[in-house]
Amino acid sequence: MMGGDVVTTIAALGVGIVAALLGWPLTRLVLRVAGGRDRARAAHAEADVAEDCAVAEEAVAEDVETVGRPTVADEVEPAADVDDDGLLRGGLWIGLLERGFVAGGIALGEPSILAVVVAIKGLGRVPELLRSPTAGERFIIGSLASLGVALAIGVIGRALVG
Repeated sequence: MMGGDVVTTIAALGVGIVAALLGWPLTRLVLRVAGGRDRARAAHAEADVAEDCAVAEEAVAEDVETVGRPTVADEVEPAADVDDDGLLRGGLWIGLLERGFVAGGIALGEPSILAVVVAIKGLGRVPELLRSPTAGERFIIGSLASLGVALAIGVIGRALVG
């Protein structure tokens, strides 16, 4: 009977590895597709802000001598961007581990691992999600894509394992 447990555990480990590796490019693809519209919208908004700053700087230069004073553009502090250093970092490793644990747990018949992974992942990202409005959207899209792959492969693995 012990041999069956070892085989099941090894099979679940294999299912976890397959989910981790297969989910990586699929999740990146989903994030890239979802981010395409956001990047275009951000570029348009950035151009509008730059134009507004230039107009404001011209108005200030006409009314007041600005030597030694900060420009309008210097005074505006941009919101944190999802791609900034320190924001949603470690996503690759988190995703690999997340998919591996979820798919392996499902294959072993322990779906409760899903709740543990989602709780740890969500709580660990709270500070970053509060810094950027875009980070929350990207976090949800990436998590759903990643967990969807892990669940699908885990269910297939469970059917194969038994």
